[in-house]
This record gives sequence, structure tokens and C-alpha cells, in this order.
Amino acid sequence: MIRVKRGCGSWECGCYRSHSLPFKAHGQSGSVEVTVKPAPQGVGLAVGDVAKSVLRLAGITDAWGFTKGHTKTTVNYALATFEALKKTALLKVRSEQSERLKIKAGAEKVYVRAPGAPAVPTAEPAVELPEEIAVEGANLTQDASEPPSEGGEDTEGEEK
Repeated sequence: MIRVKRGCGSWECGCYRSHSLPFKAHGQSGSVEVTVKPAPQGVGLAVGDVAKSVLRLAGITDAWGFTKGHTKTTVNYALATFEALKKTALLKVRSEQSERLKIKAGAEKVYVRAPGAPAVPTAEPAVELPEEIAVEGANLTQDASEPPSEGGEDTEGEEK
């Protein structure tokens, strides 16, 4: 496991959130060379499928990527992307740069809610409803054994 630095390194964005890479990173494994660059918010992951899954696991949502070599070798492609992410953690950054680029390293805090717990605790007391509510019109308390009366038909054996 490594600590990946995330930030808003794109000059086009300026949103000051850590959604992308803070700077350009390069990684190599076998014949595959991967270059990952910061992208503005909303671009998404404009890289190959293998690199996309690695970057998603790192918490990066926007990035541009360029590859060279035999990228069909998925293991080398994934390792080259991992190597590029590792280089972001090794680079030393001054404090004013980390403030300007909003660089964060490591995992973000994730809130997990239990399945039975309410999403938002309610502060209002529970209000009891009346047991019987009068409804005009239909007889809603009819027995199940009696067939429901249909509208428009005469009952009680009246002849027409």
C-alpha cells in the first residue's frame, strides 16, 4: 500500500478540491510507459480501462493519460500506472504548493451507515394517530365474507 497524493493540479480548473493529480506523473513496467496528467473537474478518467480501475481505487476522479508500448499486457499496464502513482507520493512538495494545489495524501474518511439505522435522526416526538378515521362514501369496514356491492346494480331482489 502506498499514500497517493491527490489535488487540483490543472490550470484550467481552479476548483480547489482534491479530485485529480497535483502534477504530471510517469511510470514504466516492461514495455509499457504511462503518463498521467491532472485534468479539470468533469473530464472523468480519460485513460485506458486498466489504468481507469487503478486510478479509481486511488480516489482520483479526473485525469488524462497517455500510454506507449504493448498495453495489451494488462499486468504491465497496471504496474506502470501504479508506478506513476507511487512517484506522486515520493515527490516532496513545499507547504505553499500543497496549499495552492490542495494536496491531500492517504485515504479519505468514509462514513458507513448500518442497514437498520435511520439516515437522519429525528428530533420530533412521534405523534399517535387516532384509531378510527371517519371516511365519507364507501363502507370500508365490510366483512371479507360478503361480496362487495357494485355501483349501479340493484340489490335486495328488486325487479326492473
